Amino acid sequence: MNQISSISYQKTRAIMLPFLVFILTITWLGFSGDIAMAQTKKTKYSSAVDWNIKAENLQPRGVNPYYLPLLDGSSYVFEEPNFSDEGDEGHYRKEVRVLDETEPFDIPSYGGKFNCAIVEEKEFLNGKQFTKSHNYYCIDKVSNNVYVMGETAWESASRESADMSDTVSESWRAGEPDDYGITEPGLIVPGSFFLGAKYIIDGAEGLAFVGGENVE
Repeated sequence: MNQISSISYQKTRAIMLPFLVFILTITWLGFSGDIAMAQTKKTKYSSAVDWNIKAENLQPRGVNPYYLPLLDGSSYVFEEPNFSDEGDEGHYRKEVRVLDETEPFDIPSYGGKFNCAIVEEKEFLNGKQFTKSHNYYCIDKVSNNVYVMGETAWESASRESADMSDTVSESWRAGEPDDYGITEPGLIVPGSFFLGAKYIIDGAEGLAFVGGENVE
């Protein structure tokens, strides 16, 4: 189970990682641009520059013992009957599944082309779906780190109606420019556990800038 601190509901992807055997504290950093970088350095969250990412080592399929296996059809369901967040209350349900298709990337700074698994997530409140997202994960065959290289998300304009036919969407991809520079990947789950390790989970400063810490 995870301890959650100051995280927006759009990022509930990170709320429950059911295969974790350690406690992970997740914090929405809440900054952008130069302020975000200063905060990152101040709190010593590791980022892509520290992870020695090489395209030749990244693959869409693999198993990290602390997370959902990145294998075709792997899935889990998390439910919270007493969910409450900013006035939204009720029975929360999240469905996660690894699709059999992959997403191509080509990031020269990491050595070129590689593929990511597409992990689909659907979220429901009181039986009504309000989000869907495709998350692009890959696993490093050397370190066994699981990275996120981007996301495409669709969200209902209102949780109350939860009409997925009327959605707004957002997306980000590592290696592409945004208002704050070049978007970086995040480290979803490390391949090895180190007490006190801090790392960026989502590196898109304009949309999602989230840090995690191994605390137990």
